[in-house]
Amino acid sequence: MGTKWYKNQQLILSILEIIINVAIGLFFYIFLSMQTVGIIIWFVGILLVLDRIIINHINQENYDKLELRIDKIGQVIDLNEEYKEGIISKLCQSYSHTSDPEFTNLKNKYINNALIKINKLKDEKSSDELTTSESFDLFLPILQNVQIGESVKAVTFLLQGEWDDSPQVQEYLKSNIDAAQRGASVERIFIMDKSLLNDAIKNEAVKKHTKDQSNETKLKGYFVDRTRLKKEEPELYNASGDGFIIINLKVALIDKMYSEGKYRNIVTLNKNVIKELDETFMRLKRDSIELSSSLVKGFDNPKN
Repeated sequence: MGTKWYKNQQLILSILEIIINVAIGLFFYIFLSMQTVGIIIWFVGILLVLDRIIINHINQENYDKLELRIDKIGQVIDLNEEYKEGIISKLCQSYSHTSDPEFTNLKNKYINNALIKINKLKDEKSSDELTTSESFDLFLPILQNVQIGESVKAVTFLLQGEWDDSPQVQEYLKSNIDAAQRGASVERIFIMDKSLLNDAIKNEAVKKHTKDQSNETKLKGYFVDRTRLKKEEPELYNASGDGFIIINLKVALIDKMYSEGKYRNIVTLNKNVIKELDETFMRLKRDSIELSSSLVKGFDNPKN
């Protein structure tokens, strides 16, 4: 539809240019008896029309190439009418209007990169590594839609800054509590060294997962000793990665932590990956202890 409209508009403009050029030339040639001027006007007008036709042909070729790429994207995802007339239309317009030849390879690269990323969503059912902000934007609405009888299973290593006072983290915590209070099962396993448990339990977010506050928050928290797990069950420790969260065995957010303190996340719908994560969660849960303030006291006083 866009291509046909574009061609029609250019044809109409070319015809109008020819009519105006002929009319002006005739005016000078006949009515003002300025034959030379009239001929020059016709000649220049013809050159301008030819220039327009050549430029339009080049733009149309670029536009057709973009439409071919869009068709390929359309084979990967379901482009509904809203997107065809909205985002995709704007993409086509921006592509065709960026006519600088120096940018041709670059804008083609951008389109191809988008196609590769969308193909990954289609074939692998997984995203690229996302920033914390990107993953929150994608994952929070899913978490906020968890209803009674559904499940949230999470594993966290209490990495630095993971449960801070930032607005994003507080909204994430609230979404967990809201889901639990709606009747969903929200369970979280905290993997850390016993020596860190006393300080960790002082964190408000961690405290809300303890048995002491479960009547209010409805969250269920568990503790696994990181040192013991790494020593006695290295395979299970490695399978835990840097942590993850599973919702309804349908979608998972996988944490990635890098040495420089950079966080990244992967969102996946891959059934095989989610099944493995769920098996890891259940094995960890069997090795865990229910998180509570009395647990901390017990570690502080071995005689108990």
